[in-house]
Amino acid sequence: MRFWLKFELGGPKELRDNLALSLSVPRKIRVLYTEAKICFESGAYRASAVMLRAAAERVSDSGDRKNLTVKQLKIMRRIRTIGNDTAHGKRVSPEAIPILLSDFGSVVCSIYKVD
Repeated sequence: MRFWLKFELGGPKELRDNLALSLSVPRKIRVLYTEAKICFESGAYRASAVMLRAAAERVSDSGDRKNLTVKQLKIMRRIRTIGNDTAHGKRVSPEAIPILLSDFGSVVCSIYKVD
């Protein structure tokens, strides 16, 4: 399973097309993730990071955390840390958000066995 961003395409429609989560991912996680994408597309980078943090916490709270590898746990921890720092006033780089979105999508797709 591959999950990536095509940075060269650039526009919001392409971002949406390349970062869609499967319906096999629980609805609450999909909703938070989609909100993070919408925030990013509208230039609300802080809000996007905070929504990704909420989505990462939802994965942890769902009990599916036990299915994560060490590398995936580090990715989720990084997403939560950046989102938490951002929520408390630290600036987030606009270039970091697509990477976080892609990393989160990859981890979630692997947990919920999305092909």
